[in-house]
Formats: sequence, structure tokens, C-alpha cells
Amino acid sequence: MSEWIDLSNAWLSTRRETLAVLEEVAETKLSRTATERPGWTLRHSVTFLAALDAEVLQLAIGEEIKDWDLRRLRGEAMFEAQYLRMRDLLPFLTDSAQRVEDYMSANEPHDISSVIVAIRGKLVDAQGILEIIKEANQ
Repeated sequence: MSEWIDLSNAWLSTRRETLAVLEEVAETKLSRTATERPGWTLRHSVTFLAALDAEVLQLAIGEEIKDWDLRRLRGEAMFEAQYLRMRDLLPFLTDSAQRVEDYMSANEPHDISSVIVAIRGKLVDAQGILEIIKEANQ
């Protein structure tokens, strides 16, 4: 149980810090290249947070999900957030983070070992996005 709580706390603190940093980013910076990935802007990185929230929530629920379904889930979440203006994007990302927080705080998967590694990987991705946002905002 402690492992789930530690992972939940790490995920939630990373998402909260990311939202706080993102509040300081000017909308004009969202269109700038932020990574070495061709065609990938800061907006892509930011909207990927919505995808990570959707994936973590699905993993935490513990229902068996195939890689194809996770890719579809990721694409839908990013698409939904992609064209939002910053004034709408921040509440959207706050809501998606809140859904994950609510679920992770109230529930622990029956088979934690099956999801812990996957969620840790998503945490590393979220921490990477936090660093990208920090660098872009300097």
C-alpha cells in the first residue's frame, strides 16, 4: 500500500508543479519548438499531459487494456486539448489532473504490481514535460 501512496503522491506533486509552472507561460510560447522531436512544439508537450492523465487513470482503474487502446486514448486526449487557447487549456489540464488525483487517492489497484511499473514510466514522462516547460519559459 505504501508503494501506491508514494507513487500517487509523486504523480500528484509533479502534475501540480507542472500546472503552476504552466500558468507562467505566455500563450505565444506554445507554438515554439521545445524539443528535438521534429514538428513537436511546446503545445504538443503540454497536451501530452492530458494523454498521460488519461493513461494513468486507465492503468490505475486496473482494467486490462491493450497497447492499441492506450494509443487511441492518448490520441483522443491530445486532440481534445490541442486547439484550446491557454485560458481554456489550463482548466482542461487541471480537470484531467483532478480526475486522476481523485481516483488515485480513493482507490488502490487489486494487483498493484501490474500497473506500478507502467505508471512510473508515465511519471518519468510527466517529469520530462515539466522540465521542457521550465526551459521554454526561461
